[in-house]
Amino acid sequence: MAFHAVLGVDFVIRAPSNHTFKEVEGFARCGETERVVTIEVTQRQKDFVKEHGLPETIQVRLVRVALDDGTVEVLMTSLVDTEECPAEEFKGLYGKRWGGGDVL
Repeated sequence: MAFHAVLGVDFVIRAPSNHTFKEVEGFARCGETERVVTIEVTQRQKDFVKEHGLPETIQVRLVRVALDDGTVEVLMTSLVDTEECPAEEFKGLYGKRWGGGDVL
């Protein structure tokens, strides 16, 4: 995410299922559809971030996506404008990551 932010490249990624970031963990429990948060680099990543001159914090939007089988995924994205990119579009958008259709 930090490399993308520095390069000005937007991203949509699935949040780790182990909720590496405390902000994701809180969002996963809250039941909201979306939320903009500031992600802080983990202690494990601090040396790498400093060595490469990357930011220690990044603003991202967390979006809850319900899959067809009932599984719920949390996506992290740099697309924070809710008007330009409504939350309901992320399931299809993320499903296209491998050139496929609405598969997540």
